Amino acid sequence: MRLPQWDMLEKTSWYPFNDGPVSRMRRMEPRLSHPSIIIPSESKDGKWHMFAHTWIGIGHFVSTSGLNWILDGYPFMNAKDPFVYREGKAFHLIYIEKKGLSDRIKKDKEKGYRVLISSSEDLFKWSEPKILFDSSQMALLSFARESGKISNPQLVFFEGKYRLYFTTGEVEVFDSKEKVSYALALAESDSLTGPYKLYSNSIMHTDPDSPYTSISIGSFRMIPCSDAVASIEASVFYDKSAERSRSALLLLKSTDGRSFAFSKKIHETPDEGWSSIMLTSLDLKFLEDDNTWYCYYSALSRREKFPFFKEENLGLLLGRIIKA
Repeated sequence: MRLPQWDMLEKTSWYPFNDGPVSRMRRMEPRLSHPSIIIPSESKDGKWHMFAHTWIGIGHFVSTSGLNWILDGYPFMNAKDPFVYREGKAFHLIYIEKKGLSDRIKKDKEKGYRVLISSSEDLFKWSEPKILFDSSQMALLSFARESGKISNPQLVFFEGKYRLYFTTGEVEVFDSKEKVSYALALAESDSLTGPYKLYSNSIMHTDPDSPYTSISIGSFRMIPCSDAVASIEASVFYDKSAERSRSALLLLKSTDGRSFAFSKKIHETPDEGWSSIMLTSLDLKFLEDDNTWYCYYSALSRREKFPFFKEENLGLLLGRIIKA
């Protein structure tokens, strides 16, 4: 698929697919988040595929419609925040692993996180993971706050370089007690598998005076365009009128992939319902046959029977391009 133009996002009108989630968490997995979607025109078998974060690890889900998802298995245990980058016929799964979890037999006591990459041509058989980036590289950067905490990795090829974006640092939301990201970081490389050199400044950070990022910048999904880099940000902010935290999906634009400017708000947490606590992550795909954007997003709410527990499910926004 050719890269979309920025106008294809800026001139899009968004609306919910339905009033509820399109995919609910499984009984033993109260959290389902960080979806990475492969549409039928991209996959080898012509089906929808989704890799998502669960409490067990990264789950692989398959669907014929993009609505009803069947779990195929867990290609990577003790892993989180998957992102699938496609180049040619190959798919590259990029994800976060906490040091020590997969190396317990080796008694690895090193602290921190690392970004790993594994490749596949059919989305079922994956190569041995390789280290793409290590959190120890963040140690000397002031904006990182906690050098060992990184999350939400994703890869974009822009202006002849591979750009690895990820969030870093940690903030606790005062009412929901959820832990969210403080800053957005960037590392660049001439090669897909690295080495990646860290950009010395944060791309974005939490701003107490901002109307939408006063608590956290949240998570992102970068969308490379032919004339810009777009981003959908799931931010967290303080709602003074309701005296509560709230989150929103924001459309941002960058001409250089480093400085992003606000364009518009496309969605916000409601006061009640399945997504009323926080919007936590998302993925965005454009279906040319439908001329429609599909935005899958995860959101938190309280369980009906056990309100002291939270659950995280997936919803769907559809975006139709407004013709002039």
